[in-house]
This record gives sequence, structure tokens and C-alpha cells, in this order.
Amino acid sequence: MQNREELRKERETWEKEQKEMWERRNQEDQRRKEEEQTRLNKLEQEYQQVRKEDEQRRKQDKLRREQEQKELKELQDNFETKVEEVKKKHEKEARQQAEDLNEFKQKYTTDFEDLLEKHDKEMEDMKQKQQQNQDFMINQLTMNKAYQKDFDKVKERQEQELNNATEPKEIEELTKKHEEEIDDWIQAHVKKVAKESACSIL
Repeated sequence: MQNREELRKERETWEKEQKEMWERRNQEDQRRKEEEQTRLNKLEQEYQQVRKEDEQRRKQDKLRREQEQKELKELQDNFETKVEEVKKKHEKEARQQAEDLNEFKQKYTTDFEDLLEKHDKEMEDMKQKQQQNQDFMINQLTMNKAYQKDFDKVKERQEQELNNATEPKEIEELTKKHEEEIDDWIQAHVKKVAKESACSIL
């Protein structure tokens, strides 16, 4: 009778220990999932912020280009107007008129070149910032080995396409296409990670 009672107590103790062990394990799993979800949410927020900033920069760049085009058109119109005015001046003032015209041409050329240089620098700065943002997102996503493997396949295919291209125009079009593919890949995998994590927690 005593042995049966001892066996019962031992079984109860064992069951209690097993229950506590499973509870601790479940709590640890839940904590890990919540931390992972927090990290993914932060990554999603950072990505959305980066996209928002990129969109704002694109809009600002578009406005700058429109303003520059307007200024260039005004310069062109002023130039043409000035040329007409010079042509209509009296012939006896032709030499002075020619000097005035040459001076205006020189100023117009200088202003035009300054605008082009400014625009090129702004475009280069924007492209560099976009590339840095894209590299950051790729580094974050490819911490996942499966995503790293998938990304490597995309890059390998793109490299093969570029190697097969022979014409400069074809290479330029492929480069632009590849940039869009990488951006689409980033967006798709950020959404995929968030979705997988949400399903895991549920």
C-alpha cells in the first residue's frame, strides 16, 4: 500500500515538472515570437519611411526639374528676343550690336551650363541616397538564408543577361529593368516576412 502511494506521489511530481517545463518553453517561444515581430515591425516602419522619403525626394526633384526647364525656356526666349532686337537695330550700329549679342550669348551659355551642372549633381546625390537605402534593406532581408539564396539567384540571372547584351542601348535598358526588379524584390519580401511572422504568432 505504501509503495503504491509513493508511486502516485512520484507520478504527480513528474507530471508537475513536465507541466512546468512545457509552460516555460511555451513562454520562451512566445517571448521570442513577440521579439521577432517587434523587429519585423520596426523593419517595416523603417522601409516605409525610406520609401516615403524617396517619394518626397522624387517629387522635389520633379519640381526642381520643372523649374529648371522653365528657367531654361525663359533664357531661350530671352535669347531669341534679344537676337530679334539686335537684328532690327539700325545698320550703322551693327558693330556695337554684334558686341552686345556676343556678350549675351556668352552669359546665356554660362547660365545654361551652370543649371545643367547643378541638375546633374542633384540627380547623382539622389541616386546615391536611394542606393544606400536599397543596400540597407537588402542587408536586413538577406540575414534570412532562404532570402539570401533567392536574392543570389536574381543577381545571377541579371548578371547573365548583362553579359549577353551587346548594344549600349540594350545594356542601359537592362540596367534600368534590373533596378526596378530589385526594388520589387525588396517590397515583396518585406511583405512576405511580415505575413509569415503574423501567421507564426497566431
